[in-house]
Amino acid sequence: MSVTVARLSRHRELVPLVASWLRSEWPAWYGPTGSADAHQDALRYARAGSELPVGLVVFVDAVPVGFGALKNDGVPPDSARGPWAGAGYVRPESRRQGIGAILLQALVKEAQAMGYPRVFCGTRTANSLLVRQGWQELEVVAHGGEQVYVFQSAARLTPCLH
Repeated sequence: MSVTVARLSRHRELVPLVASWLRSEWPAWYGPTGSADAHQDALRYARAGSELPVGLVVFVDAVPVGFGALKNDGVPPDSARGPWAGAGYVRPESRRQGIGAILLQALVKEAQAMGYPRVFCGTRTANSLLVRQGWQELEVVAHGGEQVYVFQSAARLTPCLH
């Protein structure tokens, strides 16, 4: 199994696929009654350059299987922390194979290359993944009517064991 990670800006043909992943994973946000536009967000993540936001795609044997983004906005929305890891998605048939860990590590590495020593993440569901990767839980906040756990990446990268 060959796993690679690349910026979405190098694979702009995948913008429609990434948009479909965003819609399927977060239908309340990106669906017909949601307040966000998945295609426009995917286009923002696909912009080339050295500024946020940045989207990363994970490939297994040259097939796209996951996506994640580094962005300025986080949880809570007015937080001065950043950058934030967000929009983390792995295709259901590719889950529980270490892809999420590889994606997190790539996001931290990308942030560090951009001059950010740490990355933050707000999640309702990925707590165990973040803890396994050495991230530190900072607080629990109410966001969108739900409890969201806010994490901070480790100062150094955790080696991937997969």
